Amino acid sequence: MKKLIFTILILSVLSGISYSWDPEAAKFFPIATGNSWTYTKKIYAPPLGCMSPTSSYNFKISITGDSILNGHRYYKFSSGNLLRLDSNSMNVYKWMGGTECLTDSLLARKNDWVNSCQAHIQVVDTNIVVFAMQKRQTKAVAYPGYTRRIMYGIGLYYDGGCEVTSGTVDELNGCVISGMLIGDTTVTAPSYENMKYLPLSIGNVWVYKTYKSAPGWICYAYEKYIITGTSQINNKTYYIVNNVTNLFNPICSVWGFPVASRLFLNSFIRIDSINANIYGSDSCLVDSLAANEGDTSRVCAFYYSPVVCDTSTQIIFGYTKPAKNFLWNNIEASEIMWYIKDFGFVRFHRSQPGPSSADMLLKGCVINGVVYGDTNSMVGINHISTEIPEKFSLSQNYPNPFNPSTKIKFAVPPSPRGEGLGVRLIIYDALGREVQTLVNEALLPGTYEVDFPAPAGDGSNFSSGVYYYTLSSGNYFETKRMVLIK
Repeated sequence: MKKLIFTILILSVLSGISYSWDPEAAKFFPIATGNSWTYTKKIYAPPLGCMSPTSSYNFKISITGDSILNGHRYYKFSSGNLLRLDSNSMNVYKWMGGTECLTDSLLARKNDWVNSCQAHIQVVDTNIVVFAMQKRQTKAVAYPGYTRRIMYGIGLYYDGGCEVTSGTVDELNGCVISGMLIGDTTVTAPSYENMKYLPLSIGNVWVYKTYKSAPGWICYAYEKYIITGTSQINNKTYYIVNNVTNLFNPICSVWGFPVASRLFLNSFIRIDSINANIYGSDSCLVDSLAANEGDTSRVCAFYYSPVVCDTSTQIIFGYTKPAKNFLWNNIEASEIMWYIKDFGFVRFHRSQPGPSSADMLLKGCVINGVVYGDTNSMVGINHISTEIPEKFSLSQNYPNPFNPSTKIKFAVPPSPRGEGLGVRLIIYDALGREVQTLVNEALLPGTYEVDFPAPAGDGSNFSSGVYYYTLSSGNYFETKRMVLIK
């Protein structure tokens, strides 16, 4: 009989250890498929620092299912996290790919220390907080610049902080727990239409004519920006942007090309799908594409706040499209940037005392495989006269015959609608094969001159013989003959 009683006692003790589930503690982290939480993310950045967020948006996290890993059941969160609640210790663990770390200790009391994923941190309070018109107990752990607070019956209520000049905070707006709606779970729809003001896709190309000037000098260049791939930075997908700059005069390299607007100061760019903000790889705000006329946004570059000064339509490559112009100025300088829907960043101008200035103007692009304007980044087109010709004309090249190069002059009349006319000047060999495109872009009225071969080469790739050059635009077509002698 004594042996039986002893066995029963042992089983009772073991039973108590194996089934130490605390239903009250578990309510601090209600984990079940279908539960969801809606938060506001507040972003703090210079110069306001921790005094006020520079931007904010709301987002939703939900539990979508579960998975067995190393013999434990983890719940899948839409944020990508895998979390489980240990039934013995009442600790919440996060799967880290082969191992796990502790995120919350539901049995911890005030002043207890917890070895969490972030650090060795202390439970600083167990205060009552009012949420959705109800008083609820909370538990908060903290270290300098960071606080994480869980709430009874709710789960994670507050996460983040700000230290010195920067940080982020996620604060709960509402949730759905076991089918019950608590608070406000409204989530702003993704800003897909606003994201079209900068169409990011691998293979997209933008070519700009740029210049920098100061008293006594002016330098021109063609700058090409190409999206070559993507990269994961801090669990965000960024597009990789590469630059190729061709200077009209190599000596201009000392003046700091490329021009690089605040957008292209970054080699990695992403657009947030919720608030349509453009960010660089350092998470700094470049521009807010969701901004409306009169709105301002605190950008990281030089820490200023451009204002949207115009949202009218503009004509580009023959298309009328919505546009957004961002203007910034003070006593030291002024800057304006144009974005046009479906085409992206099209114009940048900056003026400074001196006077000195810099400018970028889109001359062509490739968007989702479609070519607009002229994407040739070779240099050599000189606008030699702004007098308005009455009609197209193509002059005989000079010298002719030539070696190693010759000049071709042509005139472009005004278009009926006032914008530039699409002009092509192509070189053919004696067999009618295209050998070089000298011009392929929209040109304003005036007289132009180009070199053949283009300045990128010295003519060594062309053999002696007869060549033809053809100027075309719309229904206009004219061809002339020239001779290369070596």
